[in-house]
Amino acid sequence: MKGLALLLRTIDRVSTVAGYSVSALVPLMILSLVYEVVSRYFFNAPTLWAQDVSIFLFGYIGLLGGAIVMKERAHINVDLFYARMSPRLRAACDVATALIGMFFLVLVVVYCWDAGMDAIRHGLRRPTDWAPPVGHFFLAVAVGGFLLLLQTFAHWLRSLHFLLTGRDWPADAAAAESQTGELAA
Repeated sequence: MKGLALLLRTIDRVSTVAGYSVSALVPLMILSLVYEVVSRYFFNAPTLWAQDVSIFLFGYIGLLGGAIVMKERAHINVDLFYARMSPRLRAACDVATALIGMFFLVLVVVYCWDAGMDAIRHGLRRPTDWAPPVGHFFLAVAVGGFLLLLQTFAHWLRSLHFLLTGRDWPADAAAAESQTGELAA
């Protein structure tokens, strides 16, 4: 049990570090977009690179930040039914959907890694005037998918534990108690 608790904490930490790391890309994306707008509309001199850079940065933010969103359970839910379910039925749904999600995430990781390696090997580029290479982007999809796969696995383990025992994962319960104690103080 201690080994699983350590694994879950490690996955949570990796998701958090990845999420906060890519958040540093947001100002860079904004700067590239502002630079493009100013260049294009004020100086009538559009850039070749700003749109591609913005697309890549936006993709990195979304792809590599997805795991922290899963960790915080901030993805969009269809609450119409889910919110009305008992906690155990929600856990059962989470267990089932996490298995389906992990299956597809494995496919994303495998196929995007292969596509990225092929793109690097063959020198594939975006079909724009600047024509930057795209292999790194496919690899980012694979890495982001892997991080999301890890966090989905952690969510699945916690949901399975709740489904079988009716109790939150021990480490999560301790964290919730300490937060409650901090709020009360």
